Amino acid sequence: MASGDSFSRASVARPREGGHSQAALHRRAHACPDEMKFGCAQTGTSIWERLNGHYGASAFVVSNTFASAPYLFLISLIPGVISCYLLGLQKGLDHYVCYMLVLFACMMLVESLMMIVASLVPNYLMGIIVGAGTQGLMIMGEGFFRLPDDLLGPFWRYPLYYISFHRYAYQGVFKNEFDGLVIPS
Repeated sequence: MASGDSFSRASVARPREGGHSQAALHRRAHACPDEMKFGCAQTGTSIWERLNGHYGASAFVVSNTFASAPYLFLISLIPGVISCYLLGLQKGLDHYVCYMLVLFACMMLVESLMMIVASLVPNYLMGIIVGAGTQGLMIMGEGFFRLPDDLLGPFWRYPLYYISFHRYAYQGVFKNEFDGLVIPS
């Protein structure tokens, strides 16, 4: 999967009024080169074994998902505790579990995206470029930096805004954080 150095970067704590969880949700994008190395190696092995008739593409996808899920769960559990504490998110087990599951879902989606990119591009460097570019397009069109009504043209509004998984992750985190919150006056 990803090496530990991708997750040793500290999340920047932002004030509670603004985009406080942006650094925590986007830190997974830094793992793209690590996943690309793994994805290229696994895709090459998969092609070789598929040509020899050992198994098909669906078996590779299912086995890769089940093999990576426990590690991604641990990777979301431990930094989830640290970032919840550093960001000053709401206390409580239910809030933490929701936040951790959003991190886990984001990591599974990035893992899947990078495996798709690794199967489509010819080499490692092109995989990093295409994977990081795809992540960048999704981040720009997610509706965090600009409101959805302010997104320009049909390209940014319809495909990117509705496809970007960052949009749904932010909605989940904000609903978890601010739903039912009473601010004393």
